[in-house]
Amino acid sequence: MADLIDIEMAATMPWTVAEDGSYWIASGAYRDGGYFRDCLLRCVPSWIHGTEGRLFEVLLHGGESKLVGPDAIKRAREVLMVWADEPLTAVDPDEQHAIERALEDR
Repeated sequence: MADLIDIEMAATMPWTVAEDGSYWIASGAYRDGGYFRDCLLRCVPSWIHGTEGRLFEVLLHGGESKLVGPDAIKRAREVLMVWADEPLTAVDPDEQHAIERALEDR
């Protein structure tokens, strides 16, 4: 039964299974109060933060970044980085399939 709950959580809250280094546009609340809305987040690689589980860096323009766990995020969508001169080509070749799938679904 736990596996079903994990699959359901991953489907409804995909950031809980985010890959290291992936980028997200997300909204949520900081533990110490305050909110972030439609901010760029980066999933910090586990070898950097040294703990199990996911940790995200909220990248703020003109301010200091903060770290949040997946439980602080209320909604999010993953962002794929593309080349400016080739907007249909992913910077990370491993993500190219997502662009191709999106184009097929048009």
